[in-house]
Amino acid sequence: MRKKSNVIFQGLYALFTLIALYFLHNYANEQYQWVQTEIVFSVYGVLFLLTLLFFILFGIAKKNMPYHLGFLYLFWVIIKFVVLFILFFSEVNNNIETKRAEVFTLILPYLVSVFLSAYPLSKELNKLEFN
Repeated sequence: MRKKSNVIFQGLYALFTLIALYFLHNYANEQYQWVQTEIVFSVYGVLFLLTLLFFILFGIAKKNMPYHLGFLYLFWVIIKFVVLFILFFSEVNNNIETKRAEVFTLILPYLVSVFLSAYPLSKELNKLEFN
């Protein structure tokens, strides 16, 4: 009997972690007024969609191209960064006073989503036998 895939569980875990981090980040932002609430929501919304898309592609690639999962991950990390940079560069770069807080608002969820995507990849790569 085939073992069930954990990609769905890992994807849901990553998405729920991002949602929990959003609520914590948004609560702290409301207390200290670091950045506009819309920026926090937008950043987490974009990362949520990109992470969801990653796990869908990861599930497909796991079956069809298991030896190319590392390249898919590297490509996806670059795509996430480029999308965030294009969408939010003007928001981060327009105000010098809040620049650190806005960069933190971008970097923290990005790094969390990158690490959450790396975990299932490392588990799959450890299962593969390379000749």
